Amino acid sequence: MPMKEQPKYIEAPKIQADLLWKMTPEEFNNWRKINDYPRIVGFLKEKLPRFIDWMNNQNITDEMLIEHSPSNFLRERKVIYLYTVLNNNSEEQQILHFNDYNTDESISYEQTKLLVKQKRKLIPYPDWFKKEGTDKILNLSITSSIGRKNYFMGELGLIDLGNYKLPFNYSLRKRNLDFVTLDDLKINYARNNTILKIWFSSAVNLSVEGDLAFIDAYNTSFYGVRNSIYSSLKLNNGVFQNWSFSNCELRLNATYANLFRWKVVGYDFKASLNLCDIRESYFSIGKIKYDIDFGRGKDFHAHIKRLYSQLGRRKEASTHYFLERKYERKSFLKVKSNYWYEYQAIKKNKFFKVSIFYIKSYSRYFISSLLNILWGYGEKPWRVFILSTITILFFALIFCYCPGSSLDTKGDILNSLYFSLVTFTTIGSGDIEQTDYALKLISGIEALLGLSFWGILIAGFANNSKDY
Repeated sequence: MPMKEQPKYIEAPKIQADLLWKMTPEEFNNWRKINDYPRIVGFLKEKLPRFIDWMNNQNITDEMLIEHSPSNFLRERKVIYLYTVLNNNSEEQQILHFNDYNTDESISYEQTKLLVKQKRKLIPYPDWFKKEGTDKILNLSITSSIGRKNYFMGELGLIDLGNYKLPFNYSLRKRNLDFVTLDDLKINYARNNTILKIWFSSAVNLSVEGDLAFIDAYNTSFYGVRNSIYSSLKLNNGVFQNWSFSNCELRLNATYANLFRWKVVGYDFKASLNLCDIRESYFSIGKIKYDIDFGRGKDFHAHIKRLYSQLGRRKEASTHYFLERKYERKSFLKVKSNYWYEYQAIKKNKFFKVSIFYIKSYSRYFISSLLNILWGYGEKPWRVFILSTITILFFALIFCYCPGSSLDTKGDILNSLYFSLVTFTTIGSGDIEQTDYALKLISGIEALLGLSFWGILIAGFANNSKDY
């Protein structure tokens, strides 16, 4: 049996974290461009499939990757733009932006007004790689850790900026925090008024005390297990505004915290809140890539539902309860992936038992779909009104155009609507009767449907007082 190839670790430059944090943002970013980014670009060119082909196709040089940070070209976002702009001193410079602007348009970039003179459209590497029709899955994340050392894609060592307490009122603005380790970093009432990107990094046991805004995290881990103890992101005593997490491993422990305008996209999220609030925030599992994601989506929205319920926010809890049931319904069609243990328990048994397992799953899907259509799992009772209206109109057409219909309803749409309405609401009417036995049976079916819909409607309104 051939031996498994050992990873070739590319260690990060050795420098004390405090020396880097004592640099100005400009000094810090320039140091990385000289001492850190070149080795990252070299690693990407060597390890990522067709990375050099992508560079040639998009006319991207090593210098561009280093100047604008390689992480900006590794995030999936369909298109990015390279602008040539003029600043207030009429000096020309190049910036990378994710929004589409026209030439000669004035834009705001890092609180500076700039005039667009030229623009280039670029396709990020992951999106280009997908368009090439390959089935290979890219894992652009930290996959290995040894002690405090973290390795991107199992081999590229990251600079350690963690295990350090920043000074009070420290300015975080404009620092490139991609491909770094922030484990055990303590932030104490820091200042930041620009988007702070924490991309392709590790921030296990990151602790923030006091207000902090404009954090953008991507493909970053915020929790881990050390000595059998879970470490999580800790937020205390502040307003934490405009935080975004995408494809991150996130465990949050917050106390006296106001989470305002948060955006969390990805299934790996759990939170423990103590005397906190969540406002104007967005939580989503994102795109479904694998069958197992339906089960993950169910668990994700169940957790968000409970968080909002604990905070007394019934509207938001209701939204995520509906999404929980939606993903649960879809998981019934992918039983092998989402109910693995149950499937394995009966897999060794006879074919008959496996068949019964699938039949039960598909039956649960059918029932769940019916409940969704009828009243949105109790969260959308207005659907009952729509279905009731459709039912009344449908039976009215039968009474109007059926050959055996009563003389009062045959060919008379208004009388047919009237008769259908009173039959559906089970009020009954003595002035119009059907003599045909088939139509009598149809009238009874409509009355039964009306009773059922009324029951569902009452249950839907009663549902508003339930505890999620």
